[in-house]
Amino acid sequence: MTRRLIWLAVPLLAVAGFWATLPPRALSLPDDSQAPPGDVRGVVHIHTVRSDGGGTVDEVAAAASRAGLRFVVVTDHGDGTRVPDPPVYRHGVLVVDGVEVTTFDGHVLALGIGQAPYRLGGRGVDVVDDINRLGGFAIAAHVDSPKRSLTWRAWDAALTGFEWLNADSEWRDETTLSLTTLLPQYLVRPVEAVSRILDRPVVSLDRWDQQSASRRLVTIAAADAHARIGGSQEDDPRWWRRLSLAIPGYEPLLRSFSVVATGVRLTGDPRVDADAVLAALRHGHSYTGIDALAGTGWMRFEAAGDGRRVGQGDTIQTVGDVVIDVRVPDHAGGVVQLLRDGHVVREGAEPQLHVTVPPTAATYRVEVTRPGAPGMPPVPWLLSNPIWVGRDEKWGGQPALEAARSGRVVVAAKGADWTAEHSERSAVAVDVVRQNGVEAVLLRYALAGPESTGPFAAAALPLRGMGGADAISLRCRADRPMRVSVELRLMNGETEERWRRSIYLDATSTEIQVPTQSLIRVGDDGPVELDSAHVRSLLVVVDGVNTPSGRNGQIWIEAASLVRLD
Repeated sequence: MTRRLIWLAVPLLAVAGFWATLPPRALSLPDDSQAPPGDVRGVVHIHTVRSDGGGTVDEVAAAASRAGLRFVVVTDHGDGTRVPDPPVYRHGVLVVDGVEVTTFDGHVLALGIGQAPYRLGGRGVDVVDDINRLGGFAIAAHVDSPKRSLTWRAWDAALTGFEWLNADSEWRDETTLSLTTLLPQYLVRPVEAVSRILDRPVVSLDRWDQQSASRRLVTIAAADAHARIGGSQEDDPRWWRRLSLAIPGYEPLLRSFSVVATGVRLTGDPRVDADAVLAALRHGHSYTGIDALAGTGWMRFEAAGDGRRVGQGDTIQTVGDVVIDVRVPDHAGGVVQLLRDGHVVREGAEPQLHVTVPPTAATYRVEVTRPGAPGMPPVPWLLSNPIWVGRDEKWGGQPALEAARSGRVVVAAKGADWTAEHSERSAVAVDVVRQNGVEAVLLRYALAGPESTGPFAAAALPLRGMGGADAISLRCRADRPMRVSVELRLMNGETEERWRRSIYLDATSTEIQVPTQSLIRVGDDGPVELDSAHVRSLLVVVDGVNTPSGRNGQIWIEAASLVRLD
């Protein structure tokens, strides 16, 4: 009898222990008439079968509808040349199409752009510049991912914002034991289990506080939902290598946390509503809620002074003091923290804070914590975008482009000195032409061959060192909008090095100045210094980074020289 009792007690204790360790269910908040009108809840950064996701766009929309969301922003991997799907309502959810672009410096979401006229790729600063030129805005993705290739490194780029929280990054810092423990919990309470991987990303938030002191930089939380794990070897003949699991599924992840766009009135017209949602995200009129802790949480965060009242994402400049008002739901057990330049200046357990602050320049934002939140340190339940005090409306634009400087010409290129170089199956011709009395080098190219072979076409100018020059000066144009690479080729003994920087060209003749210190060595992003004495060629290159195989066109180099900057 005793043995039977033991055999019966062991599984019962195991089941009891399992239920005792389940994450608590999300707190259900009562309806509150004080919730701000115009708050629209959605999710940003979702992948589908068009890239590496596990479901269709329609399946994503259906999952979002069941999760109670009003919009989703789909960002499949790409280079921007695919025609984006027009905004549409599916299952009552507004679906907006964006793209996640891979750069040399990490990944970036391109939102609000149409079809790009050329491939978006290369250095992060150049891709972000292209996104802005196309009328969109750039959000750096999974900026501090534990996976090196996914971290964002181009913080000098003219970003609109970045992801302060990314679900893909959050699971990557978990131990195998932790993830194994979460699997059975996921089968019982999927939403709450997903939330257990979340932490407060200290490095990302500290970086944001530092950057926000000198520039506008907004933030969002990103689902980075794939609804798929495994199955990366799709071409592998071994069938078991192609298997994948829909974990975590779209719906549990979409129920875990969301972005709330503020001041948005949905009309039912998908184009109008998509513009309104994207404008809110672009300008920081949004906040994050971790719905797995307490669903449908909301936040009021405003600043008033001199007869003006602004919300998060805005700036305010006054003569007198500024009154900051924060309000969150009652009965949630939240602790409201008001931060100034990253430091907590007021904290209260009550659902409302009124704080008077001086009009001096500062960045204010809000975090709301809840007891029992997961993570070490715990993830905030609600997180706002900033209000910038003591700044005028024009403050905090994107980083200014480096202004051209005067310089002394050291080497002036002659048209007849340029020669043609190309990959095996590509074609190129370099000729000296005269148009409207101006002599120019005409580069005619046709890229061909498999992408894997690196097709290219180039005009090359032989050099013997830089002669003391520290910049390349060009005046160029092209027959269509495009990016080309300006390169210096070095020979260190038997070793060839190439240093490059991408430039934008279109039909307008443009003066371009490329300091040598801005060049990056191809194949190595480490802190290596260019040895100008060993420079042997200057090249203008069309290659597969921004131009696909099969494309042809023309580029005019109207002037080229090496200069010594003052």
